[in-house]
Amino acid sequence: MNYYKFGLMTLVPLMLMYEWFRRVGADSLTAMPPESKPSASNTKDKDKDSEVQLPPVATTTPDPSSARLNQDITAWGEQVEQQARRIALLEEQLARATVAAGEAVAAKAALSLQLEQQALRIVQLEQELAAMQGVAAIGDSMLNKWRYRHFSR
Repeated sequence: MNYYKFGLMTLVPLMLMYEWFRRVGADSLTAMPPESKPSASNTKDKDKDSEVQLPPVATTTPDPSSARLNQDITAWGEQVEQQARRIALLEEQLARATVAAGEAVAAKAALSLQLEQQALRIVQLEQELAAMQGVAAIGDSMLNKWRYRHFSR
């Protein structure tokens, strides 16, 4: 058996179960006596024992402390409602800010893409300009040669 597959948390309980089965033996599990079935007379006695008589509830008049308690409960209820409204408002603001941030990120990504494209186009045009300046220099020298021969006399 490859014990490296199992983590320590898996291996330790397995080892403990193995040791328990080795000491106790599998025969002791099958040799357990069956549970006795309750008879009708036993169940009646158990029902009587399980019934507990509760003292009667006394009716009392409300005292001033219970009125204060009701006021506190009402105030706390109002506070809970105010907090719930505040939470809803903040969640709405967070949703709007998240949408705005998402739009800003998208706009930034679009602008950065446009910036990269423009930078590549500038490099490409500079290379074409450099190549054309060599051809233009040759053409200019040829033109000057013909100017001297035909127009200077």
